[in-house]
Amino acid sequence: MKSAARLIAASCLGIPLGIYGLARLHEGPLKVALGALILLYGVFGLARPGARIRNEKAWLPWLVGWTAGVLGGAYNTNGPPVVAYGMLKGWPPEGFRATLQGYFLPTGLMILAGHGIAGLWTGEVVKIYLYSLPAIGLGVVLGGLVNRKLTHDLFAKLVYGFLVLMGGILLVRTLL
Repeated sequence: MKSAARLIAASCLGIPLGIYGLARLHEGPLKVALGALILLYGVFGLARPGARIRNEKAWLPWLVGWTAGVLGGAYNTNGPPVVAYGMLKGWPPEGFRATLQGYFLPTGLMILAGHGIAGLWTGEVVKIYLYSLPAIGLGVVLGGLVNRKLTHDLFAKLVYGFLVLMGGILLVRTLL
C-alpha cells in the first residue's frame, strides 16, 4: 500500500476530470492518442527492457496517478500509466502484483461510483459485465498460477508485449 498510496490519491483527483471528459468530449482523437502512447511505450519497453527511473522526482507518482485517474474515469484504462511506472521503477513481479492490487481496488471503486453518479450505468453495461465475470475469475486464477513460474525478464516481456497488443487494438478499432 505504501507504494500505491500517492498513486491512489492522485488518481482520485483525476477520475472526476476523466468522467467529465467522457460525458462531454469527442472520444476519437483521445483514443487515438491513448492507443499510440500505449503502443509506443510497449515498443520502447521491448527495445529497452532494462530502462529504469534513476532519480525520481517527488511529483512523478502524482503525475502518473493523476493521468491514470483521468484515463480511468474516461475509459477505464487507468492501468497503462501505473504499469509503465512500475516497470520503469523495476518492481519485482511479487511487489508489482501486490501494488497493482492495492491500487486497483480503491481506484476501481471510485471509477465505478463516479460512473454511477454521472448516470453512465445502463442495462447493457451491467449485462456485459455479468457476462465477463467467468473470464475475470479465470484470469485471476490463471494469473496466480502463472505468476509463480515467471522470471522477472519474461514477466517484463509479457507486460510490454500486452501493452503493444492493447495499444494496437485500440488504435485499429478507433481508426476503423
